[in-house]
Amino acid sequence: MVPLLLLGATFAVGCAPPAHDVRLRPAVEAAVEAGADAPGFETQPEVALRVVDRRAHHILGYRHREQGVALGTENDLVAAVQEGLRGALEQQGVEVIPWHGEAEQRLTIGINAFEYERSGGWFSHRVTIQSDWEVRGVFNGERLDTEVIEELSGWTPWRPSRRRDARMVNELLERAIDAVANHPELSQRLQESEQ
Repeated sequence: MVPLLLLGATFAVGCAPPAHDVRLRPAVEAAVEAGADAPGFETQPEVALRVVDRRAHHILGYRHREQGVALGTENDLVAAVQEGLRGALEQQGVEVIPWHGEAEQRLTIGINAFEYERSGGWFSHRVTIQSDWEVRGVFNGERLDTEVIEELSGWTPWRPSRRRDARMVNELLERAIDAVANHPELSQRLQESEQ
C-alpha cells in the first residue's frame, strides 16, 4: 500500500506545472516609440520620481492555483518600473532626479495591482494580466491625480510556457510605463513646469 501511495504522489508532483519567476525587462525604447503624442520640451523639465508597491501580495499570481504554483518575479517590480519610467521620461527630454518629498515637481507611482490569472481546462488556457497604477504628482503647486489601468490577455492550447508568461508580463509592463510616460495630464503638467 505504501509503495502505491509513493508512486501516486510522485506522479502527481510530476504532473504539476513548475513554479517559476519571470525576469522583468521592459523594452523602454519600444514603449516610448509606441506613444503617439510624446511631448517636445523647449527646456529640460525635471521631476523627482518614486515608485511604491501597494499590492497586498508580492507575487504576480498562480500558474496553477489548485496546486499553489505561484508566478513571481526574479527582480524587483518597483525597481523595474522605476528604471523603465526613468528611461521613458529621459528619452522625452525630462530629467529624473532622486526623490525628494519637497521637490517642486514630483511624481509618485503607486502600484495597486499587477496580477496574472490563468483559467481554462486541459487543452485551452486563457492568461490575463492586469495592472492598476495610481499616478500622483505635484508640479509647481498644481496637483496631478489619475490612474492608469492596462490589461493584456491571450489564449493558448497548452499550458502557458515560461517564455510566453515572461513575454506577456513584460509587454504589459511596457504598456503601463508607456501609458504613464505619455499620459496627457502628465505631459501638460511637465510643459507648464517649464514656464
